[in-house]
Amino acid sequence: MHNNDLDILLELEKETLNEQKEIIEVKEIQNNYIYQTIISEPKKKERKKITFFSSATFLFKYLTTSLIIFIVLIIWTNYNAYLNIAKWFFFKEEIEKESKSILQSVEASNLKEKTIEKVTEEKKEEEEKASLYIKKYKKELDNKNISLKIEITPYENRVVIPKIGKNIPLVEIKNRKIDSEHELEDIFMKELENGVVRYPGSAIPWEEWNSFIFGHSSNFPWMNGDYNEVFSNLNFLEEWDEIIIYYNQKKFKYIVKEKRVIKPGDVSVLKKNISKKELSIMTCWPIWTTLNRLVVTGEMVEEK
Repeated sequence: MHNNDLDILLELEKETLNEQKEIIEVKEIQNNYIYQTIISEPKKKERKKITFFSSATFLFKYLTTSLIIFIVLIIWTNYNAYLNIAKWFFFKEEIEKESKSILQSVEASNLKEKTIEKVTEEKKEEEEKASLYIKKYKKELDNKNISLKIEITPYENRVVIPKIGKNIPLVEIKNRKIDSEHELEDIFMKELENGVVRYPGSAIPWEEWNSFIFGHSSNFPWMNGDYNEVFSNLNFLEEWDEIIIYYNQKKFKYIVKEKRVIKPGDVSVLKKNISKKELSIMTCWPIWTTLNRLVVTGEMVEEK
């Protein structure tokens, strides 16, 4: 064979080897791709499952933590109101026993005031008699620093609810010029620091229509006043329970006739019924909200 033929054969062999090598490399690439596809796909799916599970766990923990924080805030901001409710359930008998002492103490205080009034009238008669001699003995009385005037402290208006053990000051809004509803609301909130309020324009207890009183069932702990939860147990009142109003040193006894929940802005509770002497007590309901209003209505059965 000639050298040229040998060279040609060698070239052909090299090309054949190169082609085989390329085929092998292509097959290896294909095999690697198939392997990667088969192996990595489950991992991706598994990764997706792990990601979804982690998200669900995080969401559950977030919602649970938020709920716990929310409940703690509610209890903290209305601690005294819920404490009153707890006392009612755990110390109900003691509260009912205390209700008798509340009535006795109020009656005793009222009797004291009436006694003072009687003594005052007697003193007044004595003053009138003594006035005949005042001119004659004026210098002598002045020298001895004798005073014939007696100052008497007026008796406070109160709301007494024996069943839930409440003896509360009844506040009257003084007559004043009010320019807006917002100003009136500010006045109410200020006066509620001192007790419960008789709504201006509603009946005075001895009048034959509705005397409307309102107070707090709960309030923020940073708000001023000793009566922020005074009506937190108002819902425990039932038909025939007693409510007693002391007003201008007179006693007015009411019997509960109705208990209902109304929406804010429902003015039907202020409706006049000139054939009856009624009392309506209202508070925000449920506790820690202003969603609704709880109204307890009573009818007068005794006045003295």
